[in-house]
Amino acid sequence: MGILVRISDCDHVPAATNPVSVSPVSVSNISLLGVTALACLFGLPSPAHAAFIPPAGVADYRLIFATSGTTAAASSAIGTYNTFATTQAALDTSLPSTIWTAVASTDTVSAINNIACTPGCSNVPIYLVSGTEVAASSTALFTAATTSLLSGINQDQFGNALVGRSLTSNYVWTGSTSAGARNIQTIGATVFDATLGSPATTSGYGSVGQVNGTAIDFGSVSPQLSSARIYAISGVISAGQPVPEPVSASLLTFGAIVTGWIGRRRGGRKPGVAV
Repeated sequence: MGILVRISDCDHVPAATNPVSVSPVSVSNISLLGVTALACLFGLPSPAHAAFIPPAGVADYRLIFATSGTTAAASSAIGTYNTFATTQAALDTSLPSTIWTAVASTDTVSAINNIACTPGCSNVPIYLVSGTEVAASSTALFTAATTSLLSGINQDQFGNALVGRSLTSNYVWTGSTSAGARNIQTIGATVFDATLGSPATTSGYGSVGQVNGTAIDFGSVSPQLSSARIYAISGVISAGQPVPEPVSASLLTFGAIVTGWIGRRRGGRKPGVAV
């Protein structure tokens, strides 16, 4: 039987009194707690949240997060950012199976149109992966400049809280106005283009955790080759849709290796020799 360990169990593993000294463990006495401790020791990755369960009465919902990974804003193709959003979501295997798009605008596609659904989903509530409601709808997401969001988008796809104030930590490429439009403004005779991949090489960004319009439109910066997060939002998810158990592939592999190692050690044990 394989041994499955989740890093959430690490909170319950007793801390060693001497963290630099590790005593030998008898294979015959190794336990689930011991395997858990080993998993914690090696720092294997795992989702930091349990499977999301929508509140009672919610039939459909969407999820949103700021990606744990970062990307440049040099491409003018919206597909580049949608692919990045999808790849980032796939890192957390506990998330429901759905499409993922970027809350982003390029010269040809606005964020509000990029995350739109067919049929329409403008009234579907939006949550963080941990279950905190961000906005009652995508309409509310793009009116935060006048009506605050219910919560800032301050978690990544694993439910980890995001802190800090730097381009690579808590700022997200959006290329959008707070209303979800392409961030292109005309001031006098000058056209200011801050969409992603704009010819001006300057792109707009939002700020993680903000509940007003700066969540999406905080400012603009150059060069576009700098790396920053993006916001990824799911398609419409049915409340009755099954959600995978949040156990990462690395932990499954780790459990199989430990179990196999124990079996080989026990199978090769010689009479009268302690292992």
